[in-house]
Amino acid sequence: MSEQKRPAIYFIGIVVGSSAALLAFVNALDIRSAQRQQVKMQAALDFVHRWNDPQFFHTRKNAGPALLQFKELPEERKKTFVRENREIANDIVDMLNVLEALSIAIQKDLVDEEFARLFFRGIVVGFWQNGQGFIETRRAERGNPRLFTELQKLFVQWSSL
Repeated sequence: MSEQKRPAIYFIGIVVGSSAALLAFVNALDIRSAQRQQVKMQAALDFVHRWNDPQFFHTRKNAGPALLQFKELPEERKKTFVRENREIANDIVDMLNVLEALSIAIQKDLVDEEFARLFFRGIVVGFWQNGQGFIETRRAERGNPRLFTELQKLFVQWSSL
C-alpha cells in the first residue's frame, strides 16, 4: 500500500466503522421503542382484564344501574341516596377509581392510548355523563374539588373524538 493511499484508507475505515456503530445504535433504539410499545399494550390489556375480572363483576353490576338511578334523583335526594346506599356508593367509587387510574396511566404514557380508547371510550363517556352528579356530590361530601379530575380530563379528551 502506497503512502498516498494510506490516509484515504484510514478515512474510509473510520467512516465505515462509524456508520456501523451508528446503525447498531439506531437498531438498538428501534428495539427499545418496540419493547416500550409492547409494554404499553400489555398495560392497556391489563386494564381490560381488570375491568372484566369476574371479581369485579358485582361492582360493575351494581354501579352502572345505580348511577342511572342517581342521575334521575332530585338534588335534595342525592346526598341521602349516598348515605343510605353506602355499599353501592362504594361500588361506584371503585369503578370510578379504575377509570381514574386509567386516565393517569394514559397521561403518564404508561398505557397505549389507542388500544385503551378502543375498549374504554364508551365506558368513560357513559360513566362520566351518568356519574357527574354523583361525582359532584362526592366532591362536596369529601370537601375535595379535585376528586376524579383526571377522569374528567379523559372524558373531555375522548368525548370530542
